[in-house]
Amino acid sequence: MHEAALIRRIVARAEAEAGDARVVALHLSIGAFAQESPRHLRDHFAVATAGTPLEGAQLVVDRSDEPSLDVRLTAIDVEDR
Repeated sequence: MHEAALIRRIVARAEAEAGDARVVALHLSIGAFAQESPRHLRDHFAVATAGTPLEGAQLVVDRSDEPSLDVRLTAIDVEDR
């Protein structure tokens, strides 16, 4: 359940920051001590973005060597218009 809430917050932030631009990818960095798995985050992302402007966007998840529990949104890729 924690992953679902985390992804919903990340999706809301990406929607707000992207404005009218079409988001094609979100990039996350996961600290070395974080319990979240990239696969579960991607699964929750697919559910959270269904029917939204982010539907179809890619979620890129990188595990950091940083000794942290953090999951951070590091970049939002948008489509040039």
